[in-house]
Amino acid sequence: MFEDAAMDVFRHNKEAFRRFSKANGLSEDLIWGSKDVLKEREVILGLMTKCEKISRKMTEAVTRVTERGLGSIKPPALLNKRLQLKPYQQVGLNWLVLLHKNKLSGILADEMVSGSSRLQ
Repeated sequence: MFEDAAMDVFRHNKEAFRRFSKANGLSEDLIWGSKDVLKEREVILGLMTKCEKISRKMTEAVTRVTERGLGSIKPPALLNKRLQLKPYQQVGLNWLVLLHKNKLSGILADEMVSGSSRLQ
């Protein structure tokens, strides 16, 4: 990157670095620290790009299910054929499968509270 090349010039030419820092009123620590910030910015931008890709894939998958309806959701092959999932269970299971396929993790929870464990 350009920033790395510029910092390399300073690294090999200490006098140019001193003149630059004095001319701009910047401390050497501030200038070297900015290099770290720029590198961290690159890492964050990379992560954000990855998140945007995953988000697009997830949106497309959810949109397909929404457009086709719940009847288009098939139970996993590993599920015992004698067992029947409720539609909301199938949606939840498929959501977890979708997360897994995209190398994500998640927790599936609902808002129901058992009467015996509810705080009063």
